[in-house]
Amino acid sequence: MRREFLLPLAGTALFFTFEYVCYAAGRAFAGLSHPFAPLLAANIVGVLAASLLRVPDLDDPAHAAAHDPADARRPLRRIAFGLIAVSGLGGTLCILSPGSGDMASALFTASALLAGVPLPFLFRMLFANVPAQHLGLSLGSCLAAAEMVWIFLHVDQSNPLDSSTLHAFLGVVQILTGIAAAAALMGRRAAAQRPPRRLLPPCPKRLAMQTLAYLAVIASVFFLLDSIIDLIFYRYDSATQPIPRGISLYVWMAYPILGRLLDRYGAGAGFFLACLGLCIVSPALTVLSQSSPMYWLIFGLDILGRHGAFLFLTLVFARHADRMWLPGLVLCTPYLLQHAAYLIMWFFFNAFHPGSAFIILISSFLCASFSLLSSRVRYALSLAGRAPALALPLPETAPRMMTGQPPATEPPTEAELLPTGTDAELLPRETAPARGATGATQDPGEAPCNGKKTGFVQKYGLSSRETEVLAHILGGMSTTAMAEALHISESTVKTHVKNILRKTDTASRNVLMALYMGEE
Repeated sequence: MRREFLLPLAGTALFFTFEYVCYAAGRAFAGLSHPFAPLLAANIVGVLAASLLRVPDLDDPAHAAAHDPADARRPLRRIAFGLIAVSGLGGTLCILSPGSGDMASALFTASALLAGVPLPFLFRMLFANVPAQHLGLSLGSCLAAAEMVWIFLHVDQSNPLDSSTLHAFLGVVQILTGIAAAAALMGRRAAAQRPPRRLLPPCPKRLAMQTLAYLAVIASVFFLLDSIIDLIFYRYDSATQPIPRGISLYVWMAYPILGRLLDRYGAGAGFFLACLGLCIVSPALTVLSQSSPMYWLIFGLDILGRHGAFLFLTLVFARHADRMWLPGLVLCTPYLLQHAAYLIMWFFFNAFHPGSAFIILISSFLCASFSLLSSRVRYALSLAGRAPALALPLPETAPRMMTGQPPATEPPTEAELLPTGTDAELLPRETAPARGATGATQDPGEAPCNGKKTGFVQKYGLSSRETEVLAHILGGMSTTAMAEALHISESTVKTHVKNILRKTDTASRNVLMALYMGEE
């Protein structure tokens, strides 16, 4: 596997390891004596500050193309050395902070702030280098690795690590996280040197921003509701009735599986709603015995629900990050929303000590809000390219438009295709002269541009048979017609089509054609 893929993957796993050990231990386990809220708030500030840093040579291919590659790498080197310095300082503060005094807590809080700095850069490298069809699996594997480390440290509650050893371990993890992020930056090719990588077919930038706005609001409501459940759940985690940490031995493997499902079937609204359903059953834990298999089952489903939602949102936001002015902030938005929601509800519960009736009222309000907002989820995901796209030509007109020929019938207006308004960044049309004007006919097996087809095939790793199927899809042929033309069964054609959609990370043939049209 390539170095540019492994380094951000390892760095992201190390970052989540620090997060799991610090914040899981800080709120529900006696492994750390420092106040929990300042640690989480400091980490949010660190991630947010680094997310607001825009690096043109990292985020803007046009800027990098206008400069010499050697010059374009100098800012990345400075950032890489800065990450090493910040992580080294944070790790040192962490190692020096065991104990329960104010000075120790202040040092560890500063370390938590510095620990958040590498995340936006790690996410940039991870989503820039990992193949699009393996993004969910990769991110899920990072969560699984962090969970396994947490299990190793905390599953034996009768013999926990002493404070000095735990702080030294966290310090080393923080230093290694910074080194991995810096090495990934140093090994990155300049933006002008790498081939363009588009996770989605082109769509108006304003629609992409609208998609993210919808999902951010929906995610905020979800994480607020989940935080209420989480806080009630952890109130019952005490020395006399501890939560069984051993459940993590069985759920860690589900993270890569959830990621793989997202890679294969797409980020549909049903997945997100299912995550909510898994979380809202958690209050049943308060009336079940820990010796009951149902207790362990519900606990495991709750963990899967919250992490499944995080995976879902992170992948959807990542598919639009490269179009935004601050891609690092877009990539880290689900992480920031999840932790900020928990912190807000933590302060609320500790300040007002609401009773059961008030908690039920708040939860009902949030559930109703989520129900109303969920009607926009499918629309937002359609804009994000995960459901049938809105701004696509009709199937019967698409093949002719892709060859530059006028459509046989009058195409729909932009107002019909984009009910929310028009935009200057509509899908590009091929402008080559129509072959039909000279009396030549276009063979569906010939792509609109053979050079483009070759590059497209190589970019997404299509086989020779899949290339033939792709050519017929671009020609507008039905499954039955393709089966007859290729002398294979319809089920085999459907399998090839499914493989093509999976490799190109598209949800339908229309989206696939739009992706092909948008390739440089």
